[in-house]
Amino acid sequence: MPPPLSVSMLELGISLATMCAVVVAVNGQVQFELEGSVESYATFPGWIPCRNGSLTFDFRTRKSSQLLLYLDSGEGEYIQMKMIRKVAMLRWSLGQRLASVLTAGHDLDDDHWHHVEIRRDDATTYFAIDNLERSRKERGQDLDFGESADIYYLYIGGMPSGYNSRQLANRFVVYEPRFKGSIRNLRYGNCGGTPQNVDIIESEGLRETQEDPCKLINPCLHGGMCIATDMGAICDCTGTAHFGQFCEKGEFQKVANLISCPDPSGISAVCL
Repeated sequence: MPPPLSVSMLELGISLATMCAVVVAVNGQVQFELEGSVESYATFPGWIPCRNGSLTFDFRTRKSSQLLLYLDSGEGEYIQMKMIRKVAMLRWSLGQRLASVLTAGHDLDDDHWHHVEIRRDDATTYFAIDNLERSRKERGQDLDFGESADIYYLYIGGMPSGYNSRQLANRFVVYEPRFKGSIRNLRYGNCGGTPQNVDIIESEGLRETQEDPCKLINPCLHGGMCIATDMGAICDCTGTAHFGQFCEKGEFQKVANLISCPDPSGISAVCL
């Protein structure tokens, strides 16, 4: 099967200059906004869940029913998340005839930030909204999802205009209402790997936001991951061999602290 983005840029109605302007504006950005027009969407590299992958992001909206994300392997497998009457629904298929469904959350159109987590643990899929978690265990032999992120993409907020729905495992996704609102901190780990921020490949109807604290100034050092929150930017130092508020401290500092620690009493002490 050809890659989902086999239609030309002219067929999508996006000029090369426009696309480049959008990508430059949002590349590396942790937070962005989609206008919810009939053509708005954002494309990211494909997430490869396998049996132990994870995906997280935050969203904020005033719209009660809309598509948030869609992932299609091109081999009869898909993952779709949408809102229906203020409730989030995760729908997926690993190639079986009937799709699996989980719902979570309530009143999600309140214009507040809500945290989403989708993860797989072998035969079990977990879906959480604001730490309210649901799960479902699959049956069967072939429980893997996806093989190569080079042949499919993750779509946020909608599908590209002119997309050939016959290429999709869920053909009706192209008719879903588009997402209108803000997205931040989209991160995923492929096949159990360390979750990473991902960059937009292309988009339409995307607005640059001034609310992203990680874009204003990224305080994270030594490869630390910047995460946008309502209180400002925080740093995730996982996998960097550093620690501290901004990942500014190295492992050698832990060793130095254990070797020597000033003690006003004069008694030998160990600093932790």
